[in-house]
Amino acid sequence: TEVVAEGAKITVYVSSGKPTKNVSVPDVVGLKQDNAKSQLEKEGLVVEVEEVYLASSDKFYPVGTVSAQSPASSSSQVPEGTTVKISVCAGYKFDVEVDLPWDFEDETYKVSLWNNGTMFDKEVTVNSTEISTYTFKDLTTIKEELELTVKINDQYKLYDIAVDNKAGRVRVVKEYSSYPKVGTNNPSTDNSSSTPLDGANTEE
Repeated sequence: TEVVAEGAKITVYVSSGKPTKNVSVPDVVGLKQDNAKSQLEKEGLVVEVEEVYLASSDKFYPVGTVSAQSPASSSSQVPEGTTVKISVCAGYKFDVEVDLPWDFEDETYKVSLWNNGTMFDKEVTVNSTEISTYTFKDLTTIKEELELTVKINDQYKLYDIAVDNKAGRVRVVKEYSSYPKVGTNNPSTDNSSSTPLDGANTEE
């Protein structure tokens, strides 16, 4: 301990801490989650993972792949320890718009979507005198391609639908008309067709 005279000037030096190291942010979009996380952590960055469902308007990425990152890769550097948020594709979301038959024997009936004998989404009750279409919104799946069947009252087929999440397209591949109609006790013969679903994105 050094003794100084009363009133003497003392200079105090305060440490600014460990020097900050700047690092580059690698581009991990398109990589699998584990690979992306490994590359970011190798640079001394902290990784935050967010799972997202991609819409038909989004660029397609396989499930488990990074679809976006923030901050993005650039020529500028960031301080070591910066958090990088990566969005990882957990599946796909889509809408299915259904044209409702006006000639079903009952004005009010239930409409539902089915996949491989299992109800895909909750059924809804509609009145064909009030609306002509119904849209099942924000449906999700982990499959790139999916086949759905639209049924009336869990019994009568209305449409077979093909969902192609890679192409961002939903289309009717077969239409049925073998449901009981107003004024008749005998369902008509099936009438199959392959037509785009109204309101769906049909661009190749």
